[in-house]
Amino acid sequence: MQDKKATVEDHGTDLTITIPTDVNFKLPLFSVIWFILWFLIFKYTLALEQTVLYIWLVGWSFAGVFMVILNLWQKFGFEQIKVSKSEITLSIKLFDLGFSRTMQPPKDILCTIVDERTNKQQAKPGRINLNNPGKIRFKQLHRSYDFGAALGDSKAKYLVELINEKISKVARN
Repeated sequence: MQDKKATVEDHGTDLTITIPTDVNFKLPLFSVIWFILWFLIFKYTLALEQTVLYIWLVGWSFAGVFMVILNLWQKFGFEQIKVSKSEITLSIKLFDLGFSRTMQPPKDILCTIVDERTNKQQAKPGRINLNNPGKIRFKQLHRSYDFGAALGDSKAKYLVELINEKISKVARN
């Protein structure tokens, strides 16, 4: 099954779900403005030849590199969930490069839908939550990982049912 938001590949004993990132039109617009300002400030800095401005320009340039990475992530990034006999692997990738978390054994993992109201109530006031605000939560002992930020509620429920079905089949074998 394939749709706009997720690709599901079931290979008998293995299940792979690929979720593309959600596109936000504001980030590319902000990036264009950022780079125009960077170019103007760069020209101004070269004319003045002041050390403080050079240091500031280096910081601005690092932030520009971060902007490029964010734009690439929005266009080409994806989240991937792999369920196999021995483990569940959660990956965040950009051009097949990225970070992965592996949880073993799958039978001890609880896969649920994230309740956004509960998440907001549990968040501490004044603190920024840097975790991925996903719709699918994987729990094992004291660790939990959220995935699927770009998914709608009905699609997330469908994927959770698929994952739990695959985990129960693995646990029985």
